[in-house]
Amino acid sequence: MHQPTLSGTISTVLRRHLWLRPLIALAVLASVGWVMRAKVEATLKANLRSVLQTTLLTEQTALRNWMLMQRNQAESAGADHQIATMIRSLIKDAGPQATSLELLQLPQSSELRRELAPVLETHEFSGFVVVDLSGRVVTSYRNELVGVTLTDDQLTLLRATVFAGKSVMLPPVK
Repeated sequence: MHQPTLSGTISTVLRRHLWLRPLIALAVLASVGWVMRAKVEATLKANLRSVLQTTLLTEQTALRNWMLMQRNQAESAGADHQIATMIRSLIKDAGPQATSLELLQLPQSSELRRELAPVLETHEFSGFVVVDLSGRVVTSYRNELVGVTLTDDQLTLLRATVFAGKSVMLPPVK
């Protein structure tokens, strides 16, 4: 007696049931498509991640360079002999009990604003402040800041940097 082989059995089933061929083809194509989609998606994600990382590093470098340039320009203005003399005179004449109005009326304050106006405009700085050792704003580009005492955090930063002869860029004073 002749025993049917496995390939013979499959061949017979496929001949009798023609509708199975398209279903098998569909299953194979769907599987291949699913695998290919996953591989393409993974490749696209990796490429996007690489492009975004490169862009981030480029932006960080540009921002660091810009901040360094801003700091150098501010230091240059602060190192000007005439401006430094005005600031020392202003701090000397600003008594510890002087009110905001008295500080604003000091002639050195308006002179300093006049001297720094071109620098602020040219370099698009948002303003300046002059702070005494107690942390009080003696003069500023904005009148509302004059007489304000800095917070302990800001004062700690100033003591560690500016009062130690280094420059610092502060976040805006509220």
